[in-house]
Amino acid sequence: MMFKIFNKSLLKLVVVLSIVLIISNFSLSSYASEITSSTDKVLIIYDSKKETAYNRDILNIMRTLLGRFSSDIELLKLSNYDGEINKNYYSHIFILGINENSYNNDKNTKNLISSLNSYKGTICWLGYGIENLLEHKKYNLDYVGKTNNIVSVNYRGKSYNLDEHYVFNIVESKDTSNKVIGSINDTLNKYPYIINDKNLFYVSKLDLDGVLFYIFCDSLNDIFNIKTFDKGRIFVRIEDVHAFREPKNLVEIADYLSSKNIPFTIALIPAYVNPKNHKVITLSESPEIVKAIKYMQDKGGTVILHGYTHQYKKEEVSGEGYEFWDGKKDEPLKENMKIFVKDRVLNGLRVCIENGIYPLAFEAPHYAMESEGYKELKKYFSTYMGQHQNNDKKFSTNTYPYIIRDTEEFNIFIPENLGYIDPEDKFTFQNIKENLDKLSIVRGFSGGFF
Repeated sequence: MMFKIFNKSLLKLVVVLSIVLIISNFSLSSYASEITSSTDKVLIIYDSKKETAYNRDILNIMRTLLGRFSSDIELLKLSNYDGEINKNYYSHIFILGINENSYNNDKNTKNLISSLNSYKGTICWLGYGIENLLEHKKYNLDYVGKTNNIVSVNYRGKSYNLDEHYVFNIVESKDTSNKVIGSINDTLNKYPYIINDKNLFYVSKLDLDGVLFYIFCDSLNDIFNIKTFDKGRIFVRIEDVHAFREPKNLVEIADYLSSKNIPFTIALIPAYVNPKNHKVITLSESPEIVKAIKYMQDKGGTVILHGYTHQYKKEEVSGEGYEFWDGKKDEPLKENMKIFVKDRVLNGLRVCIENGIYPLAFEAPHYAMESEGYKELKKYFSTYMGQHQNNDKKFSTNTYPYIIRDTEEFNIFIPENLGYIDPEDKFTFQNIKENLDKLSIVRGFSGGFF
């Protein structure tokens, strides 16, 4: 990604750091130890992987998100459901109603509803189709219909405006003992956004970004009965460090962050491709940069490998190009990703280790990488930092509000979710502050910006 900090004074960094309200000691080892594996067994039943007109893979996002709470997650498409659920095996069943009319009371839906009615574990139904379950009157909820007039959501005593007119499924409670976890408003009426009745949690809108997503992510703590939480923590990432950066600036930044006990990471590109003659220049040819990076490590910085050259083929410039994705065609590389990722990672590590630098995590350039690449990375790194490319068709990334581990694609995933410092945007600090306010909704959150 474009380098945003070093060509500006440290004043901008000082200002943005002043908005960070919750800072704690940071180390990759502490992240690894704070999360314990769960014995919960989760089944996700879904109607579709994607929303109409969107590229993002909702199923992959949900499976990764729930990795925060369980390492035992199974998937089942509604069209393949033809029998009983093993009621004694799954502790939680999540029903994803992604597209309208998918749960249309056909044979598969009827079989599913019959199984759910006798299921004793926790059910979480998101989005469309809830009317099929409620018509059996097990729960003290009535399905009312849909509305796109909602203007705000209330959660834990705070109100948040909604900029878009989302479609919400409206239910009404017939029992005052039901727990309304969050509510939505259309200026005249208030309805449940998330409600709990007996063993059922219902979320009236399946959303994967913004305040609605964070409210749902926090409610998962209740759905999985989490009682204790680590203090929220934030890290700063120093982006796109390579052989042509100014060592003095790196030292100054490290001194400042260290003096304030602010945790930081260093996104390192070990080899730079000269755009004029395509010559590869590694850290080994820039001893002053190597010295500065080691100094940053001594000051508490954690090095993360940011690709090998941060570009692909000759037409891309290091720090601007992709590396594990075809940015021009917006499609996966025509490479054997296992071999390609292995070669790039080992080349990068070789350069680093030869210079006494030891990366502890990986971040893909522009966060772009297909699933096979993530799986290959798991062999070399315990930790991935950044955002998550959620599908293998088109570039589409998302982030999460907390640490996730032991999924198909990641050993440990540490999210970047607060944005970045843009020297040309006068609202850049305000934007990061607003993102932090939303992230702080989530108990046990982890945040990062660069």
